[in-house]
This record gives sequence, C-alpha cells and structure tokens, in this order.
Amino acid sequence: MKKYFAKYVPIEGKVKEGYHLDKNKNEIIYYNGDYGDVKPSFLIPVKLCICTREIKIGDMAKDTKQPLTDFYVDEKDIIRIKSGTDELYSQMDLYKVVGKISSEASWVKEGDMFDREDLMANGVGVNWNDTYDNYTFKIKGKCGRFH
Repeated sequence: MKKYFAKYVPIEGKVKEGYHLDKNKNEIIYYNGDYGDVKPSFLIPVKLCICTREIKIGDMAKDTKQPLTDFYVDEKDIIRIKSGTDELYSQMDLYKVVGKISSEASWVKEGDMFDREDLMANGVGVNWNDTYDNYTFKIKGKCGRFH
C-alpha cells in the first residue's frame, strides 16, 4: 500500500483565483473570481500537499473533519492546541502534512497516492527525512522524470 497521498491543506494567503476551502461547508471549491453565493470571508486558500497517515508521538497532525485545527500527538491521545482550551480526542481521521507539491506537477490531483520512490524533496531522492515538514516535493511523472 502506498504511504503518501495528495491533499488540499489550508494555508495563509489572500483569496484569489484557485482552489479554496469553503469553511462554511468544509469542502474544497474552485474560485474563479466570481463569489456567487459564497462570501469571501468563508474562503481560505489551500495548497496541494504530500501527506501521510503514519503519525508518531510528537508530530503535528490535522483532522479531515476539522482542517483548520492543528493537533499535537502526545503519549495518550490527541490534544487540540489552537483552541482556547486543550481537549482530548480519539478515533479521528488524522493525517500529517509532510510538504507542498511542486507547481510543475500539474497532473497531480487530491487523493493521488505515492510511494517514497515517486517523491523527491528539495532535490533529495528517497533519503529525505519525513520528520521535517517544510519540503517542496517534485513528483515522478509517467516520463520517469521528477516535476
């Protein structure tokens, strides 16, 4: 089974043409410059990232149902750290963001799965360290080259 997958993750930035999280509906939408029924205050920019479900104690993680909240994994459970109070959670749909996907890998879609060999992080092949979460990943295309 492939360990890594592509997922849209909320980032800081301005609302402009592209994919955004509609925080009112908790779904990803494409914004083309016309808000229609969507209020600008409900849109949050997203970036396609490489993620994994292999989470270790000490990692920061996100939950599919609460994408705007960061969680810290401790020894016993999950603690929400961005809220006013810490709350324990269990049985969440957690994932860890490993890094952003290069804009050259334009064919990659949310949900695509990858093996470690399909990814090159900051010019490093399969020997990159997945405890560092600020990589930009190039993805191996059908041509065999990384983009």
